[in-house]
Amino acid sequence: MKSLIKKIILILILIAIVIFAIKLIQEKQESIVSEEVAYKPALQITKVKKAEIKESDFIEYLANLEASQTPKITTKISGYIESILVEENSIVKKGDILLKIDSKEFDENLKQLSYLTQAAKYSLSSLEKNTSVQDLDMNISSKQYKTNLKLFKAGAISQDKLDSSNINTQLKQAKYNSTIDLVKAKQSEIKSLQSQYNSKIHQKNYYTIVSPIDAIVEEISQDIGDLTNPSLAIIKLVGLKQKLTFSFASKDIKKNQKIFVENKEIGYIDFIYPSAKNFLEVANIKLTTKLENKLNSNILIQVKIK
Repeated sequence: MKSLIKKIILILILIAIVIFAIKLIQEKQESIVSEEVAYKPALQITKVKKAEIKESDFIEYLANLEASQTPKITTKISGYIESILVEENSIVKKGDILLKIDSKEFDENLKQLSYLTQAAKYSLSSLEKNTSVQDLDMNISSKQYKTNLKLFKAGAISQDKLDSSNINTQLKQAKYNSTIDLVKAKQSEIKSLQSQYNSKIHQKNYYTIVSPIDAIVEEISQDIGDLTNPSLAIIKLVGLKQKLTFSFASKDIKKNQKIFVENKEIGYIDFIYPSAKNFLEVANIKLTTKLENKLNSNILIQVKIK
């Protein structure tokens, strides 16, 4: 009985193997048929005519807009700020007063120097008058000595009287010469005082600060009552004149080439700086129209190269 069961199981296994093999064969045949049906697509060739590429007459760059002048206003003296006559963002013209520094102490020193000069002039005038009197007295004494000399030779006066007359003449000559030296010294003193006074008058201008250019007041860093420091800026100005530059590394960029922004001509290349910046050449644009862009902003420009 057991032997019969084993035979039946063996036959079933063989039947399963045969069925699996037949299935594999059928799948292989279907795959071969599919490959035979596949076709190679036709290659369609289209002849393309080479386009004629025309180079543009312009090259675009990013340019930087700046103020041509940005002076920082300082003072050569130290003093308390008395008044500030401008405000930030206000427009000033060349020569407009920006601020004033308290000059009371300076004015007193100037008056004192003026008084010293005047006193020296009075002293000089007195010396010059004395000189005239001494000159007259010296001449009289000299004539008297000459007269006494003639009398001595005639035996009319003694040697002692002649010597006394000679000494008197020499003393008056020495006094006159001394006074002449005092006059010269006083004249030099007056020149020195006058020079100091003129220098002080020039320094008086330092107490009133004016704008050196037409500009906009960008920043006021000190206030009324602050003590000025010659090494620190009090007011920063931004000049109204504009400056436009751009960097490039092209041999096509040359002097006098026209510059456009959005197809509108704005100027031309005025010059190219002799020194490079960040290994690039830098060109300066002479503007023929005022730009409305903010300062220190980048502007896309077109350089006409043809």
